[in-house]
Amino acid sequence: METTNDLRWYAIYTKSRFERKVATALDELNIENFLPLKQTLKQWSDRKKWVEEPLFRSYVFVRINYLRTNWQVRQLMGVAYFVSSKGIPIPIPGNQIEALKYLLASEQPVEISMQPFVKGEVIQIFEGPFVGMEAEIIEVSKKATIQVKLSALDTFFKLEIPKSYIRKRMA
Repeated sequence: METTNDLRWYAIYTKSRFERKVATALDELNIENFLPLKQTLKQWSDRKKWVEEPLFRSYVFVRINYLRTNWQVRQLMGVAYFVSSKGIPIPIPGNQIEALKYLLASEQPVEISMQPFVKGEVIQIFEGPFVGMEAEIIEVSKKATIQVKLSALDTFFKLEIPKSYIRKRMA
């Protein structure tokens, strides 16, 4: 059970295109939050431009004590709801948020899919930011492309990591 001093990460689902407004409002309330952004090349009829877009449309992550602070978050304009299961908000492990931050800081291209990629051999990662996680190999080239699932969001990441970081899963 959560005590009044516990800070945990939660995912907030926002209204469409309200991610930045919600993150700014959370900043103004001094509530720790994380809005993962990616660089995307947009093309218009007259030009191309690199723009920052949310990695997950309509999601912002907050680190709060849910019992004490959820009402402040819920009342913000643009917040739809906390991501929940059977009415109970799902805490996201801090190591998954940190791994996501590390991944974005590495500037590797990130592809998001709400559906799993092609199934393959399950491996275990024993080095790098995803140490201890299991992943599925999608293809093998000079590097191994794997998918990593953030279980709280049912989201899959496709990224390339060195083969030296992975090994066959021990039965």
